[in-house]
Amino acid sequence: MLFWLDIHEPWYDIGPNFLVSGNGIVFEGRGADVFPVMMVDWNRRSIMIMFLGDYRYDASTIAQFEHVSVLLEELVKKQVLTPDYTVWASCQLSPHTISPGIKVLERMKLFEHWKQTNVSLCLKS
Repeated sequence: MLFWLDIHEPWYDIGPNFLVSGNGIVFEGRGADVFPVMMVDWNRRSIMIMFLGDYRYDASTIAQFEHVSVLLEELVKKQVLTPDYTVWASCQLSPHTISPGIKVLERMKLFEHWKQTNVSLCLKS
């Protein structure tokens, strides 16, 4: 992965802070103490979590959302996130994009802190 990043982007690490696989395993990307490199206007004020897969077509799983919820709780306990944090899908912050995909977006309501603002601007495919 780092070899690909060296060729294609001037980054020194993977972009998101954390990644979650289809079966719910959470991987550390940049980690919680480093700014993510994904969305220019949001990098300095966010923790970014990437769902691995193509969720335009692939179904997301309850395990993914349960494990990310545990991660978010831990980040609050460690004071990386404030207790009143807000969860956004990237397409809500950068309208007219697909990410994270409709199959993830459909389950975002499982996050207690998710806001539905701008969700109508998210592309489905």
